[in-house]
Amino acid sequence: MQKSLSAWILLLGCTPLACDAAERSVPAEAPVQSAKRGLSVQGNDYPFLPGTNLPMSLTVSDLDALAPGVSWYYNWGARQTVFHPDMEFLPMAWGGEDHLVDLGQYLAQYPQTSTVLVANEPNLPGQMDVPPLQAAEYIRRTRTIAGPQRRVVGAHFAAGPTVTEFRNTMHLALSDIGGLPVTGIHTYEESTGGFLYWASLWPHLMDNPATAGVEGWPLNGPAPPARVWVKEINIGMTSPPQSETQVIDYMLYAIDLLERDPRVERYAWWKDRRRFTGSGDFTRPPSHNILDVQVNGALTALGRHYVEMPVHDPDLYYRFPGRLSVARYRNISGFNPPSALEGNVAIGRSEDPGNTFDMDDLDAGEWIDLNIDVPVSGPWRASLRGRRASTGTSSVAVLSGTQQLATLPLTTAAGQYATTTVINLPLAAGRQVLRLRGEPGTLDTSLTWLRLEAPTTHLFANGFEP
Repeated sequence: MQKSLSAWILLLGCTPLACDAAERSVPAEAPVQSAKRGLSVQGNDYPFLPGTNLPMSLTVSDLDALAPGVSWYYNWGARQTVFHPDMEFLPMAWGGEDHLVDLGQYLAQYPQTSTVLVANEPNLPGQMDVPPLQAAEYIRRTRTIAGPQRRVVGAHFAAGPTVTEFRNTMHLALSDIGGLPVTGIHTYEESTGGFLYWASLWPHLMDNPATAGVEGWPLNGPAPPARVWVKEINIGMTSPPQSETQVIDYMLYAIDLLERDPRVERYAWWKDRRRFTGSGDFTRPPSHNILDVQVNGALTALGRHYVEMPVHDPDLYYRFPGRLSVARYRNISGFNPPSALEGNVAIGRSEDPGNTFDMDDLDAGEWIDLNIDVPVSGPWRASLRGRRASTGTSSVAVLSGTQQLATLPLTTAAGQYATTTVINLPLAAGRQVLRLRGEPGTLDTSLTWLRLEAPTTHLFANGFEP
């Protein structure tokens, strides 16, 4: 029987909004909600697309579909009527006087609120669009309304020619309260290369590229922030618009980086659902949507990938027996944040029916670490699924620490998925890290899942093997 999200949260040993750093384990195939992952959602102003009965605003069934992987959401304001017990709504003082009134009323009604967002693109026309000292005073007033028990995150900037000077003026004006504690940014790049470039500047993303880094912040002011919120992220629009597959590929690359970079505190995809009309506020095509524009509670293919994206928590272990997506890695070769942002192994869409992700481009010498938790010692029966770009055999070594336990030979026709033969893998009971390493001859190999079945000598409490 399928467990509810709340049941899985109990298995994780934490709430979706406040996991401690203690080690914990979850069944290998259970959903895992990301503490970072959020969603920009349509506000209450458009319950339906004008002139139609197509849903625009969020519904409870929408949140049910999102909650297995998404932990928070916001709508640029402090008016919200749709909530979910396993997700957090963050109110925002967008930039007007009426928004401060709305925020005070919301916090009086929902005093348990932990975080408030403030100041949406104060440097840009059509957004908050005020001088920097006025934006700083707005942040100060928002903090007063929020009170000392709540965190205020903002301002949130998009790129522009004067943003560094604008941000620094705000930062200095708030020196008495520590300046801007978190850099909030919005990013809409057209390629993964563009996204990687801006990510390499975090949390100083808004600096002039010629002076990118700490030197872009005022030297006589508070310390620059150590963390960044990516409050809006989507792929930059092209003409013609990208296909859904292209958007998914971009999203996989960007979100995987956001999940594994410790400088990123939270992020939110923009946005839940838009219906393409080619003008005004509805200019993004359906391929950019997380939620279906015609059916409440239904995820698009993009939305399914977003919700199921893995986390990379070093304290989270996956409990066997079961089948573990290799994309749920702890660490991979070539990635050591924040000094490096690009690894040789990367997440990708799986074309294997019934699977969502592959870890692509494993070559000889490269590796993927997985956190596993096994209940009993013994010769666990192991198999691995994946494919090669060309016909041949990739030998994947399985290591525990420096000890090589076994080798799994993956033989496939070009581009075709296959599963290795089952081998015995000697494992000690408990939580541990397994490394999958490409041996000589491994080239352009994608790994989909690792399956561990219980030793044949062991019966579980229910009297049979799983």
